[in-house]
Amino acid sequence: MQRFCVKCGASTNELVNSLCAACYLEKNPVLELPAKIRVEYDFRSERVKVGRDWVPKSFEALTGIVKEKVVKLGQQKRIPISDVRAFLEPAGDNFSVLVKFRAEVEGISLEVGHRVLLNLEKTISDASSRLASNYYEATIQVRFLENPSPAELNGKVKEISALLDAERQRNELSAIVNVRKTHKGVDLVIGSFKAADKVSQRIARRYRLRVIYSNSLYGVNDSGKNKYRHTYCLKFDNTK
Repeated sequence: MQRFCVKCGASTNELVNSLCAACYLEKNPVLELPAKIRVEYDFRSERVKVGRDWVPKSFEALTGIVKEKVVKLGQQKRIPISDVRAFLEPAGDNFSVLVKFRAEVEGISLEVGHRVLLNLEKTISDASSRLASNYYEATIQVRFLENPSPAELNGKVKEISALLDAERQRNELSAIVNVRKTHKGVDLVIGSFKAADKVSQRIARRYRLRVIYSNSLYGVNDSGKNKYRHTYCLKFDNTK
């Protein structure tokens, strides 16, 4: 038996409180979203904070923040939420976001739409602050058996730098803090020892080298554990 909306008279079997979806949503927002969603934005590294992590600012990261907000609010209100979509439009330094999702009310799936402002609050992450103050955990020593040509030296530095840039997608401290020219090579001062270790091992495998490793004590952390700086030496044969 066909049913009718008591307000507009539309014929439908999907009624909520005797109202069709359109009439119900006119006065019932179903899920109230904040007008503004604040996101911490590190303008130096162009990263946004997602949970505890700082990730590169991207369409996926920003829409993911909005979608997660909608799902969490639905869980708090005990409203089943599905098919969440977010459409971003630049609004100055921020973003205007059209959010669409389906919400289940009294067994009826309703298409809901809201517009919110994604506000990027400029700040500096802990990693950016450390790098700005020349914090480092490791050094990759690039050495040659003979004095290298500028092309040889720059080629190896660019190769290592590219690998560190790839690591920086996951580890903010994977950056070259300083470059020190030395006899027959260069020292690359790295923020993260984990990145330095990984990259030096990859280069060693690529060129069939042996990584010469050493470390030095430079302090203790808040827990009283020793803190070390790590050195990875890569020696290239350029005599052939």
